[in-house]
Amino acid sequence: MGPSHTQPHIHEENGAVEAAPCLRPLSPSGRRRRKPAACGAAMLAACALALALALAAPRPAEALGGISGTCYVACTNAHIDGPDGGNVFEVTFPEYGITATGYCISGSVYGTPLPGTYPFTGEPADDGGFQITVNCRGAGMYENHYSPYGAQNVGGFKLYPFGSVEVLKRSAAPEVTDGNPCYRLDGAVYGVYADEACTREALSLTTDPAGRARSERILAPERYWVREKAAPEGYLPDPRTYPVDLAQEDCRTGAVPAVHVEDAPLLAPVDVLVQKADRETSVPVPLGDASLAGAAFTVEHYAGRYASLEEIAVAGARPARTWDVITDEQGRATAGAGDLPGNGRGAHGLPLGTVVVREVRPPAGYLLPDPPTLVRAVEPSPDEPNAAVYRVPTVAEQVVRGDVALLKLGAGTSGDGAADNAGGGGANGASADAAG
Repeated sequence: MGPSHTQPHIHEENGAVEAAPCLRPLSPSGRRRRKPAACGAAMLAACALALALALAAPRPAEALGGISGTCYVACTNAHIDGPDGGNVFEVTFPEYGITATGYCISGSVYGTPLPGTYPFTGEPADDGGFQITVNCRGAGMYENHYSPYGAQNVGGFKLYPFGSVEVLKRSAAPEVTDGNPCYRLDGAVYGVYADEACTREALSLTTDPAGRARSERILAPERYWVREKAAPEGYLPDPRTYPVDLAQEDCRTGAVPAVHVEDAPLLAPVDVLVQKADRETSVPVPLGDASLAGAAFTVEHYAGRYASLEEIAVAGARPARTWDVITDEQGRATAGAGDLPGNGRGAHGLPLGTVVVREVRPPAGYLLPDPPTLVRAVEPSPDEPNAAVYRVPTVAEQVVRGDVALLKLGAGTSGDGAADNAGGGGANGASADAAG
């Protein structure tokens, strides 16, 4: 018998030969299901092995420069003979759980290999796939496709065994964090794990300033779990675990399944925004008939870190939030939880940044302080992890006092300042001293 004609007969889709999977993509449960149609009598054992390996723990690509291994090759139309025929092969890759359609690629003088396991190599392509060549030299050949030159190599298709996943991160309270440089989405570190307990890490991802992190195309199709390992600046860590399914079809098309995650921003829990005290006693207890109640303050929050009013002015910053508050009998100006922003997880407080406290009206019996304005930071706590702190300013004021004027009179001088006739008034002129 003469050899098969076998120049490559390539089926192209969008300019690339595509793998023909024997297995469905991952189901939402992460388990694969067979197609209703069987793979063929000669391939049942190979398909079963492919399914078993596909359900095993995935592994990343060992090298982006190429892949290699062994595959099972079986001709699906070995009955075709002569120069008008064209041999087609089912090529199963147990390591990746993929079955593709292959073709003869060596030329018309070579024979058709018998079913068997053969080595393959894959050269990387620009679209993330690998151009496959199965080395069948030395293989036995069908009697009606025998050639003294040896068996055909099989190929003419690409394999897409790996894909990518990505993390898309946002704030749980964008109304707090947007436009505030104290909160950053870059620098969050996520682990991508092969098990729900997150003990087998496949790779690690770090978010960019937009909160996005995409893996290289090195993950085998399977279900993965994503968990945050380190929160970005200004945020609380997220303890939750997120599943993500990377299907074989995603690998073939280059689609990237995404995990959408949120972090809650740090807020400083506060009740008292400003505390008043008596300047002379340094305690929140008024002197005499004065009162610490009724002092009016304007409290401004700025999105950013500023050390002084001058820095705020130079930056042209405007307050993101403003509260008008009045002190009580204990000199406390408070804000209720409903007056403070939330972090999207049920907590309320002051966002990171800068607070300016300005007294606009003193309480009865006191003078305005000098200066009437204080600047305070809201910042991550240096002592407690995952906490923010606002150090409540104490505004000390001077109580109003009445001054007393003393008039000193000389001997022989009457109360109206006239000289006493009995004394030498001319020699003892009157003098007046004021004491405050």
